[in-house]
Amino acid sequence: MSVSTINRALRRRGKRRQVARVVPALTQVHKARRLSWTLEHVSWTHGNWSRVVFTDEKTLQSCEHGHPYVWREKNQRLDPDLMVEEPGRRFELNLFG
Repeated sequence: MSVSTINRALRRRGKRRQVARVVPALTQVHKARRLSWTLEHVSWTHGNWSRVVFTDEKTLQSCEHGHPYVWREKNQRLDPDLMVEEPGRRFELNLFG
């Protein structure tokens, strides 16, 4: 069976080849810390946030990677089984301006 035959069969069943949503590879500790920070700041007022300096940010990465693709239906964009974690062990340089 050829690749194009398989692709046609998937399309007939409502699947589309799309770039997979990339999510950070978070450990349970990362998730707990993010939740803790969120809960600490959820009641902040506009006045609290007005004292925070927001900047533009650019991240330069030491490795280049292509876009991973998945076959999914329209309503499956947030399906965790169709997401890909970011690759680990790379060097990043964050620039702020």
